[in-house]
Amino acid sequence: MAIARRLYLYGIAAIALAVWAVGAVRLLRELGMTLWELLGRPAVIGDPEAFRARLSLSVALLLVGFPIWAVHWWLVERAVRMDAAEQRSAVRAAFLAAVLAATFGFWLASVVELVRLALLWLFGVSEPGVMSVPRVLDELAVLAVAGTLWLGHARLARKEQRDPQRRELADWLPRLYGYGAAATGLVVLVVATANLLRIGLDAVLLPDAVTGTLRFALASAIGLLVGGILAWSVHWAEALSLVSASSPVAERELRSLVRWTYLGFIVFVSFLAVLVACAAVLDDVLAWMLGIRDGESRQRVRQLLDPVTWLLPAAFSWFYHRRVMQQEAAVLAGHPSAGPDWARGVSRFLVYLSAFASLALAVLGLGGLVGLLLRALIAAVTTVPLGTWLPDLAFQLPPAVVGGVAWLVLWRDVLERSLREPESERTSLSRRVYLYGALGSSVLVILGTAGFVLYQLISVVLGIREAATALSEAAPAFGFTLVALGVLVYHGAVLRADTRAAAARPASMAVRLILRLPPESDVDAVIRELADHVPPGATLERAN
Repeated sequence: MAIARRLYLYGIAAIALAVWAVGAVRLLRELGMTLWELLGRPAVIGDPEAFRARLSLSVALLLVGFPIWAVHWWLVERAVRMDAAEQRSAVRAAFLAAVLAATFGFWLASVVELVRLALLWLFGVSEPGVMSVPRVLDELAVLAVAGTLWLGHARLARKEQRDPQRRELADWLPRLYGYGAAATGLVVLVVATANLLRIGLDAVLLPDAVTGTLRFALASAIGLLVGGILAWSVHWAEALSLVSASSPVAERELRSLVRWTYLGFIVFVSFLAVLVACAAVLDDVLAWMLGIRDGESRQRVRQLLDPVTWLLPAAFSWFYHRRVMQQEAAVLAGHPSAGPDWARGVSRFLVYLSAFASLALAVLGLGGLVGLLLRALIAAVTTVPLGTWLPDLAFQLPPAVVGGVAWLVLWRDVLERSLREPESERTSLSRRVYLYGALGSSVLVILGTAGFVLYQLISVVLGIREAATALSEAAPAFGFTLVALGVLVYHGAVLRADTRAAAARPASMAVRLILRLPPESDVDAVIRELADHVPPGATLERAN
């Protein structure tokens, strides 16, 4: 009964809120346009009948939606005052998260566009008033309504998120919004920073090529930068305040799966961006050294520095969030808990995921290099020409070097962990996912490339193609076959070693206990106290 009542109240409140918010935006825009016309600067020669129709619709939406929302929200707040459990319901958390997410998207887009339009006006390249004023009024109306709604609901959610009694969906849904918004702001910030760096390079190295277009790009980049800084700083500051010493939910937040998922996601995406940028820089260096690309010196330097514009913000993002992960993991290591150790699990999964991405990049480059070597050998002993091989070398060598070095560094860390904690490392789910992922990917590569090689060989046997030509065309695919086979053999050996080690280890004995506590007890604190006094080699886990 309570769930059905909550679904009704929050569902109707959400729909009515959307209705009157649309009406408020439309009404503010019409009032703004009217005020601008009264100042003697008509934006458009509009139809009075059309204006009255738009105004009537706006007022109707506002007058219908607002009272319905107000009544249902009053009923919601009355239920919260009468029963504290209402405040901790999953339906309420879902409502707040949905409203915050929707209004966040609208005010972020409005901030970006308003900053862009203001800069274009300052630069003297704005559109005529007949076009720009309606757009500014639209964005101001959206920002006023969405920003006000976001501030009100954010204040309410911030207060309720500090309730130590919140559990399950009611606990992690607001986190999901907060960290999702922080990730969105960070992505916008990184993109804007890269664009600004690129514009700076164009202005310095290629001033003639960007004349007349630089100010438009600069206004867009600064708009994204302001929006990204605002979105990320607001949400990340709230995330940091939740783990501060004065926060009543600091330990719970530090152990949150959503928080560690956010940190791991940002670190991994930043790592991928750094890998790709490093490979692109090395590719440009090799192309320059081998004389593949022509052009003036300034154009070559500009092309060489282009990946650096992505490398710098991505590297800073990786370094900062990885440092936060290490610091918080060190704090949690000093306060062990009987619950899931998400810090340890996400950190381990991040290492294996990064290793898999590095391995894939290395295979992409090594397969091409081996295929190029085979083509060169075939060209040396036959009359088949090798063709232009320098572009292939410049393209394949960077991913092989960058991916190979990154995989070796990460795999060395994995081997060191295996020596320190052989049992937990070899039996971890992250390790199994990585090993089977490497094996499965290798098999798929072999399946595709070996099939093409066999097709060429069969064509030779049947007399359809000449042997030298068929071998030369099959060489690139055979290169990937050989590299994938090496990956398959090595990771298969690692998996077999893990399986043998697990089989040789004596099975642990699980004992089911029932612990009954007084209703006012702190369950997590009691379990931690018990976990601190178990015998060496024993573990205490919470079953529910």
